[in-house]
Amino acid sequence: MELGIFSKKTRKANSRETGEGSCRLEPSSMPLNESLTRFHQLRKESDIQLIKCIQKDTNHRHIVASPLSPATLFFVDKELERQYRQQAHKPRQDAPLTLASTHFNTYFDILTMKNQADWLLHNIIPRHVVDSIKTTAKYSENHRDVAIMFASIVNFNELYDEDYLGGKEYLRVLNELVADLDELLSRPEFKNIEKIKTIGSTYMAASGLDAKVRLNNTDAHQHIFELVEFALATQKVIDDFNQDLIEFNLIVRIGLNFGDVTAGIIGTTKLYYDIWGDAVNIASRMDSTGVPGRIQNSYKLEFKI
Repeated sequence: MELGIFSKKTRKANSRETGEGSCRLEPSSMPLNESLTRFHQLRKESDIQLIKCIQKDTNHRHIVASPLSPATLFFVDKELERQYRQQAHKPRQDAPLTLASTHFNTYFDILTMKNQADWLLHNIIPRHVVDSIKTTAKYSENHRDVAIMFASIVNFNELYDEDYLGGKEYLRVLNELVADLDELLSRPEFKNIEKIKTIGSTYMAASGLDAKVRLNNTDAHQHIFELVEFALATQKVIDDFNQDLIEFNLIVRIGLNFGDVTAGIIGTTKLYYDIWGDAVNIASRMDSTGVPGRIQNSYKLEFKI
């Protein structure tokens, strides 16, 4: 088995020793254990020389790519990686412990970590914003006719009691409820809706923030209709949730509005995504001045639907 290995060490020294055009990696079909020994030798060679050797020998099973660390290996398939791990992670009796003999970052390790990082990022920031901040580290955008919803559990403070487990049990209940609302957003019929944040026991969401999704809608106001349906579904989630509570019923109050907003990310660490505008303020007022157990929407929204 052949291994593709890239090292950034001793480039200048090796260039003097081997010559700019020399190649010290000869094509071979050496056994795996001999390849591991060869690996430690190759790590000391210039990455330029190694890449030249790989390019000349088309029979090598390498993926030529920029290294993510000085000891990053890129395998063609997982079977190669499995075999390599079985041998590479065995303790070496004839050499002191080094990075090369104790730990390796393989392509599949890196891919797994990347997927985990992307999952976390997408749960903090909407997917359509992620690509922008990866390139510019900044984001702000104006949106027209965005629908906004605030849904508040008006009697949660009556349920919350710090004397029992310091209030942790009641926060667990709130977390389960919010998780049920988050699960609603995974349904395809709510594809236009983004959760913005939770503020205490208030759940804030908005629809129409992703321009690409809006382009695929069959109706120009489909995202508004979706948020209205989501508000109705939120009421049902609360009703179902109350079935599992003992001698207490949570009451939800919902406010809706739509209009122009500005979306953006605040901060360089602990990034915070939010939306601003008069339409947001009015939606919040529709909630705070509404009737518990009911949905209150602005006249502007009522005219649209």
